[in-house]
Amino acid sequence: MLPLVNFDIQLLKAILSRNGENYEAEQLEETAKRAEHWITRWYPQKLIQVNERPDRALHATLNATERQWIEAFRGLLRNERNDDEQLMEDIYAICRVEDKKVMKQNQKRLFSLLYQLVLQSNEGPRMPYFIQGVGRERLLSLLDFN
Repeated sequence: MLPLVNFDIQLLKAILSRNGENYEAEQLEETAKRAEHWITRWYPQKLIQVNERPDRALHATLNATERQWIEAFRGLLRNERNDDEQLMEDIYAICRVEDKKVMKQNQKRLFSLLYQLVLQSNEGPRMPYFIQGVGRERLLSLLDFN
């Protein structure tokens, strides 16, 4: 999460607080500084860079269903009335099918595509943190392929 918010402790604190995780500023700052040092020095592959522009090359490789999922996700982001819990339910519903095993695979694929299109990584933080860390407007822009 720290690399996603570019090690901005105040933004991290705001996002954690919004998700019901409250920490004393001193405690969070101390832990964040140690984590930043460890990541930058010993585990740089965990550094997350948010793309500057939409990844059109990757988007061109997606099949029609996957493109529909991305558009459905954008539609959910546009609706700012969704609270975080409802938003997550709606995101999971994008890939809803009768077969639970297929549905779970589809959901995993959707999340992986979102991370790839925005972070150039197959994985990322939990979806609420991802959305809050990148920001709805920036996500909408990075996922706009029209």
